[in-house]
Amino acid sequence: MERVGFGPRFLAALIDGVSLLIVLSILGAIFGMSATVAFGGNTGGFSILAIILSLIPLGYSTTEIFQAATPGKQLMKLKIKNEDGTDADENVLKKRWAIKWSGFLISMIGTITTLSIFSVLGTLVGIIVFLGTFLVLTEGFQTLADKLAKTAVYKIG
Repeated sequence: MERVGFGPRFLAALIDGVSLLIVLSILGAIFGMSATVAFGGNTGGFSILAIILSLIPLGYSTTEIFQAATPGKQLMKLKIKNEDGTDADENVLKKRWAIKWSGFLISMIGTITTLSIFSVLGTLVGIIVFLGTFLVLTEGFQTLADKLAKTAVYKIG
């Protein structure tokens, strides 16, 4: 079993991204603006549809917690494991997932509460996590989330 680097992981992410884009496009077309509800009066507002559509990728990504791989990783026969190649337990996978999605989660708090500080903080954290994905190009093939959670992605089967 070997750790995988940028190429296979990028292809898995591309598969996941295209799958999600199709689903979100269909749902967006079905529900359209009729599902939009403004909250907060004159203080701004947010779209219920936008929040629901934002939660779909979040839910999709939780397969990394429960199956140690997204559907894209599964198609590529990749699996998230501990650094030593043993199966990662659910707590380790939750930690990795929370780190990976931390920018998005903080930004969602900003959207829901309309407190712009969370949106700014979420963006900054998101940029750090995104830049941290390029650590996969280094010798250990681990992203920032992998390094912090002590995980790596392996080719299986």
